[in-house]
Amino acid sequence: MTSLNLEIPAGLQNTLIVPREIRDYINEQAEGRSFQVDSVSLRRISEPRKIAIDLHIAPTGAEQVEPFTVSLGFGEAAANKLLEGLSTALHEIQGA
Repeated sequence: MTSLNLEIPAGLQNTLIVPREIRDYINEQAEGRSFQVDSVSLRRISEPRKIAIDLHIAPTGAEQVEPFTVSLGFGEAAANKLLEGLSTALHEIQGA
């Protein structure tokens, strides 16, 4: 499968929400951290019209954290681009 970059419009409609404790934990050693994605869920937010992707993270390896969730919120324009990109990627997988 080829790589696909999605460039989404900047703006307040697009957000990444990371729990404060996790931001502090990542910054504590000023180095990269790896986490295991346990599950992914999608939800629709009516006002303003957005799609949220919640990544449920589980502890892995030496990481000593409680499970947590990172949320990606996409405004309508970015959500449409995400849908187009996912459709393209899934089509490639099915055609392989």
